[in-house]
Amino acid sequence: MTDITRWSDQQHIGTHNRVEVLTVMNTATATIVRVRVSGNGFNGDGTFVFKFRADRIQELTIS
Repeated sequence: MTDITRWSDQQHIGTHNRVEVLTVMNTATATIVRVRVSGNGFNGDGTFVFKFRADRIQELTIS
């Protein structure tokens, strides 16, 4: 199981979340995705910053 899968299972199973993508911006070093989350868990806006290496996610920062 990947770290991302483990985190997702702990945070989202049973919370019936909806994640709406607001914007996507590509930079030279990352893809930045702004989202709005609603459901029975966290509700609000957030940012996912993806960094890639060789077409794979190298790092994911969620804030």
